[in-house]
Amino acid sequence: MKPMKAFWLIPWVIPLLVLIAPAAGLAAKRAKAIVTCQPAEARLEYECRILLTGRKSGQPITGAKILVKADMPSMAMAHNVRPVHAVPVSTPGMYKMRIKLEMFGEWTLRLKISGPMRDLVIAKYNFGTHHDAKGQDGKTLFVTKGCDHCHGNEGRGLANIKNTPFPRLAGQNPTYLVNQLKALKSGARKGAMSAIMQPPALTLSAAEMKKLADYLSKVK
Repeated sequence: MKPMKAFWLIPWVIPLLVLIAPAAGLAAKRAKAIVTCQPAEARLEYECRILLTGRKSGQPITGAKILVKADMPSMAMAHNVRPVHAVPVSTPGMYKMRIKLEMFGEWTLRLKISGPMRDLVIAKYNFGTHHDAKGQDGKTLFVTKGCDHCHGNEGRGLANIKNTPFPRLAGQNPTYLVNQLKALKSGARKGAMSAIMQPPALTLSAAEMKKLADYLSKVK
């Protein structure tokens, strides 16, 4: 019986090793995902956008099928969140989904990608209690609106990612920042990056835009 057990285990070990340490030839075909989410009407329900690009090329990946599963790293396997499919929108490489969670906090999103390529991308996202942003200062708004996911801690940029499309915002002119947020909210600013930044911009009031801009302009 022992040899039979070893025989059945081998097929499971090989795929796991491939997933953890892909061959150099496959690395170029791997994906990178940038996720932004905003609260929907119902409590603990979120509208999310996913920008899917090649990890090395940076080019948008179109025609992909994305199945998203959510779990909390602090309470692994303790939740039963229904997996959802992300569907493409008009912007190349952009997909949208709606997901309902069971509690606020940091969640791990596992994006199972198939279609033109096969990959598994894992992203962490902090779904905080930010349905109501009234009274929040600029620093808090920057986090609760998800700006830090793309623009880095305190808007200092993502220096650890080469050729990142998201610029450093710290120290920028506040009037410039407000004008950019207004252009995103109105739809005057176009492009793939604008499509992923528009959802949080739509939720900002004029006063909140000013708070954000004033805060970022003072970060050294």
